[in-house]
Amino acid sequence: MNVPDLPATVLGFLLEGNTERDIKEWLTAKGEEPDRVYALATTALRTAHQRAMPHNRAFCLEGMREMYRRLVEIGDYAAASKVLVDLNKLANQ
Repeated sequence: MNVPDLPATVLGFLLEGNTERDIKEWLTAKGEEPDRVYALATTALRTAHQRAMPHNRAFCLEGMREMYRRLVEIGDYAAASKVLVDLNKLANQ
């Protein structure tokens, strides 16, 4: 088969909930190297996750900052202090 986007196809199978065994059997039936292609697909998934983390973290930090601002604005200082504790934990990860 030797399709250039085969790892992307395998990634799609993973996201659909197919098992590693089923995917490797499918790859073998297509004449591909199952371990190599599966490894490429799972590496791509981990890489995509790692790239997204800074954006997710920044979004969470900004949301918490806004929550803190609104809580102080309405005078809920107890909740605002809890947000600061959580914000500090997130910032130090």
